[in-house]
Amino acid sequence: MQSDSESAGQRWDLSGIGRGRWIFPARPEGAVNQIVDFLHSFDCNHPEAGAELLISADTDFVAWLNGHLVGHGQYSDYPDRKTYERLPLGGTLRMGSNTLAVTVFYNGRNSSVYRRGEPGLLYEVRGPELLAASGTATLCRANPCYHSGPIATVSRQLFFTFGYDARAEDGFNRDGYTARAGWAAIRDEEVALPEGRRVLLRRPVARLVDGGATPAGLKAVGLFQRDTSIAEAEYGATAEKQTRAGLVMADGTLVSAAWQMQHDYLSARSSYEFFHLPLGAELASLEGGLRSSLGELGDNEGVYLVVDLGREEVGHLELDIEAPGGTILDIGYGEHLDDLRVRTYVGGRNFAARYICADGRQSFTHPFQRWAGRYLAIHVHAGTFVLHRLHLRRREYPVEDRGRLTADNPLRQRILEVGRRTLALCMHEHYEDTPWREQALYANDSRIQALCGYYAFGEAAFPASSFSLLGRGLREDGFLELTAPARPRVTIPSFTLVWMLAVRDHFLYSGDDSLARSFLPQILSMLEGFLAERRDGLLPLRQTEGIWHFYDWTEGMSGYAESCFEEGLEVDAPLNCFLILALEAVQDILRWCGQAGGDALAAAATEIRLGVADRFWDGEEGAFRNHDKAPVFSELTQALGVLAGVGSEDLRERVLHRMGRKDSGLVPPSLSQSLYTFQARLTRKDIFGQGVLADIEETWGVMLRAGATTFWETIGGAGDFHNAGSLCHGWSAVPLYVYYHDLLGVRPLEPGYRRFAIDPITSGTTACCGAVPVPGGEISLAWEHAGDHVCYRLSAPESCRPVLADPSGILV
Repeated sequence: MQSDSESAGQRWDLSGIGRGRWIFPARPEGAVNQIVDFLHSFDCNHPEAGAELLISADTDFVAWLNGHLVGHGQYSDYPDRKTYERLPLGGTLRMGSNTLAVTVFYNGRNSSVYRRGEPGLLYEVRGPELLAASGTATLCRANPCYHSGPIATVSRQLFFTFGYDARAEDGFNRDGYTARAGWAAIRDEEVALPEGRRVLLRRPVARLVDGGATPAGLKAVGLFQRDTSIAEAEYGATAEKQTRAGLVMADGTLVSAAWQMQHDYLSARSSYEFFHLPLGAELASLEGGLRSSLGELGDNEGVYLVVDLGREEVGHLELDIEAPGGTILDIGYGEHLDDLRVRTYVGGRNFAARYICADGRQSFTHPFQRWAGRYLAIHVHAGTFVLHRLHLRRREYPVEDRGRLTADNPLRQRILEVGRRTLALCMHEHYEDTPWREQALYANDSRIQALCGYYAFGEAAFPASSFSLLGRGLREDGFLELTAPARPRVTIPSFTLVWMLAVRDHFLYSGDDSLARSFLPQILSMLEGFLAERRDGLLPLRQTEGIWHFYDWTEGMSGYAESCFEEGLEVDAPLNCFLILALEAVQDILRWCGQAGGDALAAAATEIRLGVADRFWDGEEGAFRNHDKAPVFSELTQALGVLAGVGSEDLRERVLHRMGRKDSGLVPPSLSQSLYTFQARLTRKDIFGQGVLADIEETWGVMLRAGATTFWETIGGAGDFHNAGSLCHGWSAVPLYVYYHDLLGVRPLEPGYRRFAIDPITSGTTACCGAVPVPGGEISLAWEHAGDHVCYRLSAPESCRPVLADPSGILV
């Protein structure tokens, strides 16, 4: 992680004459979804291999030099804390005249993945000297192909969809292009150097890499009809015309391509009838492409195709097609075919875009939005075309599978593999809850992803940058923004406390104290405020607009209705248990940093434990109530009580035994929050360890038997959340953590594994072996039963000292 005190070589300081300046052509106040092209020609007398482009944009960019793609992808950052990209130019810089071409996408809309800033582009081309810099020598224009301005969003949390008309392409990013009408030089008043953007930090994590294209197989084919009267009935206006942005209604309403695709009438046909090919044929392997030669469409609008990528993928849309100019292509993506089609529209979300063809063969890549799913659908508004390619060009964060574990049955091995892939698909600029529907960074989700990732990848920089983004989202009320870097409408108090646990976890697993030290003053101030709020020893529930008291997607835990507060609800058990856990985590940080203050936090935690036990323990039920008026008892609340040390040891033992019963009567947790219920039960792994492993195999096995290639948001699958459930959710990789932490049994006791425990689930399991990545190498462990003992074979770096939990174990 890069701190504020990083070396000058990591900073881009814009002080001085002749340096790059922020530029962007004037736009109306509040403009959104602006796509703008820039050109800059310059001379170079001494091209060198070490030449580079420094570039930053709000919101995203793609850059070419002399017709060669240099790079794309702006790190997700805050508008007043911009980062920059450093892109090597290699052999693309030449002697004499050179031309830099850049296209910038400006979002302009607050959401769960973006905090609105001023639009801008900043760059410098550096060789042995400064060769070019953004300023009044830069030409600009509105991109003629993309639709700029309001258009359907993918979801409330995400960016805009897109509409693109290839007939307007003029090759501005190709070598030898000469600017023509429509270009204008940046004016003096369009040049700026805002105080908050004078010094930029280098991106704190590795750039995404090209993972190649997954072969797409033909899944379905047929004809489609589009009846605009359906849209007229739905939107109460007359349909006027189709544009690159969608169907324009008489009242100005824009009906998205995604909505129209979802409401098209589909008439399936045989792939042999259309193409003389079987279903499953790979597009990329077809010499001459997939050719449609329908002369007459009759009442049909055109031809539809569905292709199967074979598994969940994440990447940029790539298209290669030959078609008549003006042919409309509506292209959608999704994770399943539960509707017997790709679900392109659900609950106001739009998983499709529009492309209008130029005449002849053309290729297209959309660089400003990652799509995710297994299936792509294309509705071609014509009968004659040749489709050469339709797939996702994978964009991947470069991680190495450093963790190894050999499970003792095939199901566990498959859970490990799919869990690891689920994690990887939810890592790009930062952790994402789901790469399909939201792509947002949440504290609760990312803590789980990081805990699994420490074991799977041994990655430290990535979680540090994600938790840093979250930490910089401090609100005036003392809580963090729900997502980062963003400006969402609500926040969840418990997620702020979970973030503190995540900061402690990072210190513990990585041994790197920079993240914890940089945020420790802020954390202590936040805790001071929370502790000052207490009434009768407990932290009350804030009852203000924009506060969502969420803990899990289960009955009684997904938030409180206004009527609950009207009936006297003031405080609950889960939030106070999370506060206890946060206080304990910060005590750890203080101790590891050699700082005082832990005793006061420990005293506060003790008071809150007593308050939770006194107010929420139900002796008749043998369980903790969620709150005074809760109609149900939740397993998550019991787990939090156990982990927070609430009540006596006998009381917590009673809770654990109830949690371990199949007929417990407790509301079970969702996939994600099972982390806490598993952690609680595994405090007594001698009794409940095998039950946890069995529960994992039963629940995660359901997804695998259903054909999952990544793990779902909830066990309800795609049908959950009113048919908008995600089938790839990072928080559902929980079994990886359990398998390494508890089945293999390796867990850190001090930062960087200076001391670590060997404490596996040996009851009911014959053997296990694996390796855990640690600073400076790996801890390799194999254990097996040997008569009345368990034999442990260990290899670890000299800096790591083992602590064997089993006093009768034999360590060799």
